[in-house]
Parts: sequence; C-alpha cells; structure tokens
Amino acid sequence: MSPLIYQILTQGEIKLPVLMEDETHKDFPSIQLFYRPMRQMVYAILFNLHHLTYIAKNNKDKANDVKLPDIVIKEWIWSKTNPYQKPEMVRAEPLGWGVPTIQRLWFGTTVDDKRRRLRAYLTCMRSDTQLMLNPGYVPQHLLVLATVLRYIMSFPEKRVLRRHELDALIATAMDPHLPNSEFNQELQVEGISTRAVQVGALVMAGVEYALLVNDACGAPIPWLMACPWLYFDGKLLGAHLGRAATAKNLLELCSHRIPQVVKVDRMREAVLEGLYVQWARPPLLPPLPPVEAARVHSVMPAGMPAPSRTPVRGAATLPPGVRGRGVTTGGRLEIAGVVVGNWGPNSRLHPDVLLPPQVRCQTEYKFYASC
Repeated sequence: MSPLIYQILTQGEIKLPVLMEDETHKDFPSIQLFYRPMRQMVYAILFNLHHLTYIAKNNKDKANDVKLPDIVIKEWIWSKTNPYQKPEMVRAEPLGWGVPTIQRLWFGTTVDDKRRRLRAYLTCMRSDTQLMLNPGYVPQHLLVLATVLRYIMSFPEKRVLRRHELDALIATAMDPHLPNSEFNQELQVEGISTRAVQVGALVMAGVEYALLVNDACGAPIPWLMACPWLYFDGKLLGAHLGRAATAKNLLELCSHRIPQVVKVDRMREAVLEGLYVQWARPPLLPPLPPVEAARVHSVMPAGMPAPSRTPVRGAATLPPGVRGRGVTTGGRLEIAGVVVGNWGPNSRLHPDVLLPPQVRCQTEYKFYASC
C-alpha cells in the first residue's frame, strides 16, 4: 500500500516530494498542482465524504443546524516561495456518484464491490469510458498508463502534450524491445531535450499517483499488472521522442512494425475517446535580428568616376536576411558621355544564396582621334 495513505489517515496531511521540474519551462504546469484534483477525490474516498454527506442531509431534514461535512487536508508542497514552511489547505471533492464507504471498498467480496472499486479508480483518473475497459484497445497491463495519459489529455486549463509525444509514449509501451534489458542498456540516445525529460517526469508522477488511487480504491488493478517497468523505460522513451519529432507517420515511428502500429492506434483511440483534443503547439521561432546595412565596396579602375547612386536597371538586390559584406553595387563605363557597358554587383556570398542573373549591355562606339 502507498505510504501516502498512512500519512493522510493518521495525520490529516501529506508531504509531497520534490520532483524533477524546470521552473523556466512554461509549457508544463507544476506537477504537484497538476494532479491535485486527483488527490482531492482520493481524500473524499478515504474519509467517506459521500456517506457523511448523505447522513448530514438526512439529519438536516430533522434539524436546521446540521452542517455538511468539510474535509480539509494539509498539503506540504515545496517551492521557492514556500520551502515546506506553510501547508496548503485542500478540500476533498466528491466523485459525483454513490461511492461506498472505505470499509466496503477495501473488504467487500461481492461482484458489485469489485465493479465499484474499478469505477472509483476510473472516476478519479477521468477515464470512465467503454474503450478503456476493452482489452482489444487497452491491454490489462497498460491500464494504468492509459488512464494517466487520458488524465493528462483531459486537463482543461492548458494543453500539455503534442501529438507525436502521445504516440511516442504509447509506442514505448508497445515496443517489443521494452522487456529486453540488454537492448535498452546498449541503446544510445542522442540529443535528449529538456522537454523530453519533463514529459517523462510528468508521466511517471502520474503513475505514482495512479497507484495511490488504486490503493485507496481497494486495489482493483493487481500489483503485477501495475508495475511501471511493464510500460515505461526512460531511455527507450527518449529514443522514441527523438524519432517521433522527425518521423513522417506512425509506421515510421514504429520502425515499420505493422502489429505495433495497430496496437498504438487502438490505444490512442481509447485514450482520446470522447475528448475535444487540443494539442500543445510547438514553440515559435525566435525573431530574426535586424538586417545590417550593406557595406558597399567601390571597386573601380583608377581615374574612373564614382558610380551613380541611382540604381542601375538589372542590378541585383540582396535577399532579406543576407548581409552585404563583400558585395558591390556594380557600375557602368562611359566614353564621351555615352554608356558603353555596365556590370552588376561583385558577389562573394554563400553558395546557397543565388542572385538573379545580371543584364549586361554593350554599345558599339567609335574612337575619334584628332590630328
């Protein structure tokens, strides 16, 4: 059983550990606050909120001075402004249906008791749907992961995951190399981003709280079907996230394994069933710096007049964002006031930068010499 349950029942408080979070990463909310609604329903189960409310309403019909129960738990959450100095008072929230008492959930032996345990778990995880209990879509050993992913996707305040990240998480759980410890040990992952670390920390914290919910509801999911190593590996997830960022489709993400593609697609359908999906957007590119003024180098023969400031027809213009170092404006050759030739800019740009072709004209002229 989760040790957090002992703290809640005996002391009426819970001390939450410090997690791996990047405070400068604004794409993810605080993990402990993210899973607070789940914990609030756990408090309601452990302290029989529905049963106490039912008794209070019955007594209220007889006496007008009866107050409805108000269950408040102290949550100790570390932050820079509050490093375990003052707890936050959190109220229990009802599940929305007639939840049995904790004695019935934990020690009931009938078939209805088993169904109510599982329903209580799914309600806390926002996963009380039909496909979630269909083994053809969600295998039994992946039920914990599927409910955690659905809880994340149903978060109403902020978009958290991107589409390829959800596919990478499910593909990791379905990967045939997951139980192969030697393969995962020799696996080389390059370029792990901070967002990948945040995704892994968010999911694993959700798994830990899902196990707390499972224990509070009387363990409807057996422990052998809830072990994290059945569906998660950090190194393998990093490899899938790196591949998913550049993969064209799900088939390429799964290394062209058709059975794995089918399983990932079905489980994703179960996770997103009935949800209005809004994916997190990738970050915008940083604004480009202002284009520096082009440095004009006049490369003219000795004694030749300076080139005109007016643009020459057919002269090239620099593409936006290209610096003008090593580029001249070109010029023209005049003899006796007649333009006999002109040339475009002298470019020493990067070979990827192509300038439009230059227009060159040549005028026939005669040289008159006086005797």
